[in-house]
Amino acid sequence: MRYSVVNDAVYCAPCVLFGPQRQDTKEKTFSLSSPVTDWENLSRCVSRHINEKSKHHDNVLAATEFLRIKTGENSDILESMWEIFNARIKRNREVLSCIIDAILLCGKQNLAIRGHEEKHSNFVALLHMRAKDNIVLADHLAFADPQKKYTSPDIQNELIELCADQIISTLVQDCNDSKYFGFMSDEATDCSTKEQASICVRFFDKTTKSIREEFLGFAEASRTTREALAELFLEQLELKGIDVDHMRAQGYDGAANMSGIHKGVQSRIKERIPGASYIHCKAHNLNLSIVHASEEPLIRNLMNTVQAIAFAFDYSAKRVLFFKESLEQNAVVREEIDRRQKLKTLC
Repeated sequence: MRYSVVNDAVYCAPCVLFGPQRQDTKEKTFSLSSPVTDWENLSRCVSRHINEKSKHHDNVLAATEFLRIKTGENSDILESMWEIFNARIKRNREVLSCIIDAILLCGKQNLAIRGHEEKHSNFVALLHMRAKDNIVLADHLAFADPQKKYTSPDIQNELIELCADQIISTLVQDCNDSKYFGFMSDEATDCSTKEQASICVRFFDKTTKSIREEFLGFAEASRTTREALAELFLEQLELKGIDVDHMRAQGYDGAANMSGIHKGVQSRIKERIPGASYIHCKAHNLNLSIVHASEEPLIRNLMNTVQAIAFAFDYSAKRVLFFKESLEQNAVVREEIDRRQKLKTLC
């Protein structure tokens, strides 16, 4: 019971705070939810208020439980629900971490994720192996809703794309930290007969004090004119977050469309970035050197002889065994061979 000095009346505090705002007129009960000033019949009012038909007992229990929660004696239902929610988040993150680790392992080891069948794929096999030592993952694989296991091909592709974005973001940040960089590209036709252009950058890593060459991805080249390729290269670099104005070198093959001084891609890029000097790709130089050297009869005959010798031993187990036995009989030759690479490996 509480006394109001302002109203000079008494009321039931639990019923005022935790009872219904409106009293149901159909109920045959008496309520002290509103102040009472009938002092002569106060005892009878209180008796009628706390009878079995009244909601007084429920309101008192609600008030008591409220005080226990506020004092920390009992836990709040919202707090309990929040703890369950946080535990579920922690569990899902642990499961997702295991799934990402399996995808990254397949990528690092160049393993096919799916395999011949989805149910018996390398990805699923890695998860089940990991589940032997991880109770949370084992419970997830065994009892989770099939549509919420995060192991479908769509989820795998989405995670791969997210990992790729993170890797490219790190590489771009390293390139921007170096400030100046060189750009390299080459085109090739894929299995779907689409022209794909590689996007690569070369820069000096200030942390490791070394030159790095990083591959940032492929870009489909629908047109191979110098204007289209130059626009494609600059657009791809800008989309990835690289400041193209800091380009100081560009390397391509020796094709006129790429290396032309007046009508090549390199001249088109130099119109916008004068400091981007063109350098012929060394890998293409080596390839061209081998092609031109093979035009000489002496070199061509030498390569044909080496190829014929390799074929003679490669397709005959008897010849290889006889060759090894002959070498083992000569101590000088055997010692010399132990210190050298095999001819086939060297070639």
